[in-house]
Amino acid sequence: MKIKLFAIFALLIAAPSLAQDYLSGSLIDPGGKTVVISRISARGTLSGVATGREVVFKFSELKKIEYLGERICRATTRKGSTLLVEKAELRTPGQNKRVVYWSFAPGAREERQFILGNQSFNTLTFGGKPGRLKANRRTGQLFPPDYLFDPFTGEPLQWDTRGN
Repeated sequence: MKIKLFAIFALLIAAPSLAQDYLSGSLIDPGGKTVVISRISARGTLSGVATGREVVFKFSELKKIEYLGERICRATTRKGSTLLVEKAELRTPGQNKRVVYWSFAPGAREERQFILGNQSFNTLTFGGKPGRLKANRRTGQLFPPDYLFDPFTGEPLQWDTRGN
């Protein structure tokens, strides 16, 4: 009995850390190709130096990041202000200074995971508001929070309750 209660208590404590908020978006690579991002962590960050001071922005606070080269980015916040960020670093919590995002491969029904490097994009745009993933209840396939219907089956999506 004590073991069961301890296990339930441990799950309740861990549950918030298991939940991951995501944004959808797009990126334009250095070759000019647009890639649709089905999900990227809203807790990812852009850090560096702007107007002479250290700054850190969560992706959920940003509308757009433009990579200008030499670790310099132009960041546009959701409130509309624009800052030049030097010594820029992008990272996702728990990913060793990497940014991980997911995208659907053309013609595929599955998301694939990719790693975003500082020099592998010209523009990174964040869409939708942060939210948990949505799921097709019949297939179990996950989708970004701003999707209303499964693009492959047309079925309505519901908020996923599995603790993504």
